[in-house]
Amino acid sequence: MDIGVPGLLTWNRHFGWIREQADLKLVEMCERLCEQGIQIKAPALWHQLNKWGLSFKKTLHASEQERADVQQARSEWQYKQPYWDASRLVFLDETWATTNMTRLRGCAPRGECCVMQCDCTNGSMNGALFLAYMRDFLCPTLRPGDIVVADNLSSHKATCVQEAIETTGAIIRYLPPYSPDLNPIEKLFSKFKAMLRKAARRTRQTLWDEIGRIIDTFSPVECQNYFNAAGYVCN
Repeated sequence: MDIGVPGLLTWNRHFGWIREQADLKLVEMCERLCEQGIQIKAPALWHQLNKWGLSFKKTLHASEQERADVQQARSEWQYKQPYWDASRLVFLDETWATTNMTRLRGCAPRGECCVMQCDCTNGSMNGALFLAYMRDFLCPTLRPGDIVVADNLSSHKATCVQEAIETTGAIIRYLPPYSPDLNPIEKLFSKFKAMLRKAARRTRQTLWDEIGRIIDTFSPVECQNYFNAAGYVCN
């Protein structure tokens, strides 16, 4: 049976096994359905799972999230999320890439954030590099009333960083501890690294070229979905 309309699928009839094998990839789910005589492509299946409120998520989270103080901070943050104008939110984080990356997984979770500027540097991030990025790249794009959101890395909390942001009329807010899931960039970085591993570039120049190509593939709609998945409301 070739299903062109995913709505013909039913949870109880076709997906009872997902409770026992929740870590199956989309392609593996399609293969399982094929064994049931159902032909469906991965994008259509993804759409149906979304309608059922399902998404691919990490199977583990920081145990520190169970602490009472962290839970309180997360609850207070999540209470405010619907009231923030998502178009004024600017999320910060860093990621890395090397020439020995190989593919570990093929499926990235649902959800993230618009990338206005992407700058690369050799070596690890430190306070001086981060401040230079803030002054030369981020701050010129900020508007009065923007809210810059960052994690609690020490370089993010330096007084000079806060001052640089506040001189633009924007403000900075720090995520609750142990809460990367509240930063939509994490979703994008997860997919970004999966695509880099799949490409398996082995020289510095081809790696930089691949990074640029991958970044260009993230559409505004996909970035908006990452915002929504992290709990922010995009109108």
